[in-house]
Amino acid sequence: ATEALVAQLKPRKYIRICETGGLVRRDGGIENYVNLRLDGARLFASETLQPESAAQLRCVRGFLERLSLRATVQITSATNLLRELFTLKGGGTLIKLGRDLQVHRDLKRLSRDRLRGLIERAFDRKLARDFFAGSFNDRHPIKSVIIDPDYKGVAIVRQVAGLCYLDKFAVRPEARGEGIAHDLWTVLLRRHPRLFWRSRRENPINAWYYERASGMLRQDHWVVWWAGLPLPQVRKAIKLATTIAPTLAAKE
Repeated sequence: ATEALVAQLKPRKYIRICETGGLVRRDGGIENYVNLRLDGARLFASETLQPESAAQLRCVRGFLERLSLRATVQITSATNLLRELFTLKGGGTLIKLGRDLQVHRDLKRLSRDRLRGLIERAFDRKLARDFFAGSFNDRHPIKSVIIDPDYKGVAIVRQVAGLCYLDKFAVRPEARGEGIAHDLWTVLLRRHPRLFWRSRRENPINAWYYERASGMLRQDHWVVWWAGLPLPQVRKAIKLATTIAPTLAAKE
């Protein structure tokens, strides 16, 4: 009955309430987010999920294949329903069919105006005028731009003294809670398993970075992060992080 209703109404979001409160892994934990395009093969092949949850995920995949790419399914508990309805983070497992992020080696096929708007909206700061051109790009050429097709999120990687530097990782505020950060990070590490980046000490996303970085070092104004770097390159990355000019203006 539910499948027929979903096929007829084609909702943007479908909330499914169950006692487990989400998809349960074999270790007893809840899988918070699933992009079927990026994670489906791993979850089904590796038996990461408990059998009941794996069956539920297959059922959800059938729902999503009948809907638009923007549709999502949330599996949650009755006690978390209000949290799911009225907060961005929600509770339980968010599932979407997903789509491929675009990966570019330069800016030729991208709208610089839309990209600038995305970054400035995400950080609530003005971007330096020479961010996309000029001497800054000569010193630190772009290596990859991983971007959502609708310009909801982006990861920009530059080459700095032979190392991969994550220059910008941004998601528009209104798109947060859609799993875009997870998707960007997944593709980012597949393409660049060794990289470093920095963030301001007051950046609210630092707790998120802490869960994903291999290590970090707090400095006066910055926190330097790295993933997958061997120790000699960590030392180099820390030194380099202090020499890169800021590209976002201070908040007024």
